[in-house]
Amino acid sequence: MSSTKGRKQRVNFTREELKLVKQLVLERPIIVVNTAKDLKTENMRKSAWKDIETEFNARNLNIRRNVDQLKGSWKRIKKMYKAQKAIQRQSGSRGPPSPTTEEDEEDIEVHDMFEDEKPLLVHPDVIIPDIIDGSSVDYPGVVLSSSRSASPKLDPSISGSSSIAATYLETTLSVQPLEAPQKKISFAECYNKKKMEYLKLEHELKMKMLEEENYCSVSQEKLSFAEQFHNKRMEYLKLEHELKMKVLEEEKSYWALMKANAQQLFTLEEEKIRRKNLNGDVQDD
Repeated sequence: MSSTKGRKQRVNFTREELKLVKQLVLERPIIVVNTAKDLKTENMRKSAWKDIETEFNARNLNIRRNVDQLKGSWKRIKKMYKAQKAIQRQSGSRGPPSPTTEEDEEDIEVHDMFEDEKPLLVHPDVIIPDIIDGSSVDYPGVVLSSSRSASPKLDPSISGSSSIAATYLETTLSVQPLEAPQKKISFAECYNKKKMEYLKLEHELKMKMLEEENYCSVSQEKLSFAEQFHNKRMEYLKLEHELKMKVLEEEKSYWALMKANAQQLFTLEEEKIRRKNLNGDVQDD
């Protein structure tokens, strides 16, 4: 009773839910295979878990699960897998296994649920690395090349036939993503690359400056032509104005002369009429 109170109560997952969790996790190798702890990988891992949460809740109609619950179920699956394999090894080398508790029976039942499906690693002695807490458990017959390696080595005494080992290697290689080898760039190649980038940029700047200069020269030519045109036009308008004023002066003088002539003719006519009238009066007398 005390052990039940001291132990944290875990969230119950049905068999179908655990199968769905396993399927969704194994579809994302960044969670299972890549054990790097850098910031980029951690962000990718968080994003993958959010995708798993969204897809899980979209498929499951019974109850919604959050990321922490899904991580806990995946950690439980790995723990049960490791515990079952440890029990199998102990029963084969150290006598009969100890009596199982209610929790162990439930773990074995869940492990048997995955026996008919293709596991992550085929060989029974392969330990699945713990991605959630970053720790890995070492059992007899299992040797890890390094703490950050996702491909464990098998003990030849337990590995069995060569076909099982080949199947293990083939499955492991199919799960792990292959990274293309990066070519090391020497200092001279790096210097030449930077120099070519600088020369290219310098050439582009010079061409742009030439275009600006040509544009300025053309603009200056257009401006000078406009100024010349304006000056010529002003000279023409000034000459035209002077000519018009001269014509007006000529017309004014002409009309003044015509007026004077008309006045003189009118005076002469009046004088003739007056003389004619005088001559007529003399003849009558």
